[in-house]
Amino acid sequence: MTKANDGIFFMALGDMHKGFFQFDQFLYRDDWKVDNKEFTDDYASDMYSYTIDNPVDQDFLIGMNLVNKRKYMQTDDCSQKFYDFYYIIEVYDSDYNSLGYAYVTSDLGSGDIKLENLSTGQYTVEIYRYNNPTEPENILLTTWANTEAVKIN
Repeated sequence: MTKANDGIFFMALGDMHKGFFQFDQFLYRDDWKVDNKEFTDDYASDMYSYTIDNPVDQDFLIGMNLVNKRKYMQTDDCSQKFYDFYYIIEVYDSDYNSLGYAYVTSDLGSGDIKLENLSTGQYTVEIYRYNNPTEPENILLTTWANTEAVKIN
């Protein structure tokens, strides 16, 4: 292992379990085609809707990440527990049949849906918020596709 500021580091598994109560493993390939859409949930609605355009039959993932800090104290003096909130992200076909969903909580901060052998076409992504964070939440939607980019509109 070399010393470099390249974002790669080593941590013993035992140390990781001491420092983190939960972690996710996400597979990544350099040749995946990626598209992003960032927006802010400012409480204007409890539901946000986007379309995604899949240009070819392919497998792809759609993920949602909460960009802000993930947990908020209910009081400034830390006397009350964390205020948890969550979202559900769901993908629908043109007949409004659900193709998959994921929970995104303030604890975890992310969730994704894998869609296998999805036909060419336009799909709807809906994001539902339950409970209110204590401040507007910045959200990043991302698609990862193995053949051609799936655009988020």
